[in-house]
Amino acid sequence: MLETAIGRFPLRVIALIAITALGYVVWRGYQQPELILDFANLPFC
Repeated sequence: MLETAIGRFPLRVIALIAITALGYVVWRGYQQPELILDFANLPFC
């Protein structure tokens, strides 16, 4: 049981980093919607 918990640890760290990065992008998108729209090449109005 301990071996499987240790084996899953790197995958959980990678998932946590990915969720944190996605949350940061969403948070920045709410602060500056123009930034996200520039990445998507969409007009603001």
